[in-house]
Amino acid sequence: MGEAFKKCVCPSTSYDEKWRSRRKLLTHAFHTSILKNYQPIMNRKCRDLIRDLESVTHQDYVDIFPLMRKASFDVVCECILGKETQTETSTTSFIHSVDEMASVAFERCHLPWLWNNFLFSLSSLGRRFSKAVRVSHNFTDKLISEKKEARLAQTVGQKSGHRKLAFIDLLIEEHLTNNSLTENDIRHEVDNFTFAGHDTTSVSMSWCLWLVGLHPWVQDRIHEELEDIFGEDDREPTSRDLKDMEYLECVIKESLRLYPTVPLLSRELRNDIRSVCGKFSLENSSGRHPFAYVPFSAGSRNCIGQRFALMEMKNGAVLHFEEIQIAIAGPQGSSACFGRDHLQTCRQTENSNSKKESRL
Repeated sequence: MGEAFKKCVCPSTSYDEKWRSRRKLLTHAFHTSILKNYQPIMNRKCRDLIRDLESVTHQDYVDIFPLMRKASFDVVCECILGKETQTETSTTSFIHSVDEMASVAFERCHLPWLWNNFLFSLSSLGRRFSKAVRVSHNFTDKLISEKKEARLAQTVGQKSGHRKLAFIDLLIEEHLTNNSLTENDIRHEVDNFTFAGHDTTSVSMSWCLWLVGLHPWVQDRIHEELEDIFGEDDREPTSRDLKDMEYLECVIKESLRLYPTVPLLSRELRNDIRSVCGKFSLENSSGRHPFAYVPFSAGSRNCIGQRFALMEMKNGAVLHFEEIQIAIAGPQGSSACFGRDHLQTCRQTENSNSKKESRL
């Protein structure tokens, strides 16, 4: 496709020693001890999402994806970037800029004369892309500046020492201590994880809810598992609870198999690999070839945030199925009800047997 298009579509791709050193550094940001700290944040943001869904139950049709995406973006901002989104405007502006860049990149793919960077920069498409990039960079530059100032204001006794650091703090620490990362390098990584961390998870979660709505018996079994774990307790899920949700994890993995976030993955198949056939129990997974199921890719360049993503999806699913009943609007299998835009949420009211419904 050429280097020009590669730079447009994959501006965050790193190679060789640069990639290896950063991968080694950032792996620590997704350590189990760090992920446990994100549990309360994910619970809170998922509760906010449930309230957003309840607020639109009076509408006939609602697109669920923007709500899922906003919630996922809020989770990434607070967990990975250490900043709670303060205004609806900042969230909307960043998400819109990401959509615009993706739209331009795909459009450019079909216009070979714009693969040349110079010609692209002169085109209206190039100007749209540059404007979207500025919005995205303004968001991340402000965040990095605030984090750097806060870190410099710390006293020696407050510095991290050997404590494991979250994603953005790890990058800032490396920048200030070893000077191995520039501010542009930090922005490069922040942009990459902000985009990949919120867009992919929200898409996957939307597909998962739709699939569960198509299979009521699956939803019933999820409710049974949650009942076994929580009983009458109204507490928030913990990391230990998530580990016990084996059936829910199987459901999420099957959803990712059917509708992977990245539908195409370049690889060479040298030997036959038996299909996973949607069986993800421990006994069926034992001995399976590691490349037979690759929703997060595989090998040294697999998704570094896959445990974070699964944790977020589990949290979201738990709180959804505690509060709402998912059903498909329209006859199953008809084209009218296919897709994430035709989910239906039904929430049992506390003092009534009636249900509030909204087609999503």
